[in-house]
Amino acid sequence: GGMVEGPAAVYQGPQLAQRVDFLAVGSNDLTQYMLAVDRNNPRVADLYQDLHPAILGALKAVVDAGRQARIPVGICGELAGNPLAAVLLLGMGVDVLSMNSTNLLRVKWVLRAFTFREARRLLKAALAMESADAIEGHLREALAAKQLSRALVRGVRPSALPVAP
Repeated sequence: GGMVEGPAAVYQGPQLAQRVDFLAVGSNDLTQYMLAVDRNNPRVADLYQDLHPAILGALKAVVDAGRQARIPVGICGELAGNPLAAVLLLGMGVDVLSMNSTNLLRVKWVLRAFTFREARRLLKAALAMESADAIEGHLREALAAKQLSRALVRGVRPSALPVAP
């Protein structure tokens, strides 16, 4: 497999995808390196935005490279466990989300509420937006429309979340 954690690997995605059986994106490192922001430095950590349009574009490019090569693409890191981002990743056609187990039920609840078509529409709109704040607001509205806002509240026990149809 090939691990995509830096911009060079994104740009070489099609070539990399031809040489491996799967691609995995390390979303924490990719975001940090693409935005040139040390997420562990309190002076600049607020500039770390995993829903930044450049990050979404990079992820889509990697997924597209995987599709073209007919190999699976997975996402690991904080992005995979973010219910807002997970909807966009579904829309991209990501095959595997690897996340902390504390996020699993929350993400599963949200993903079960969206069809692939709905997720693709949200992705298309997000890719046309110019800021992470606009993308986050758009996704929050989409979750609120489906009465899923509780999935975004930290500290809500996953067992307290209703089971989606």
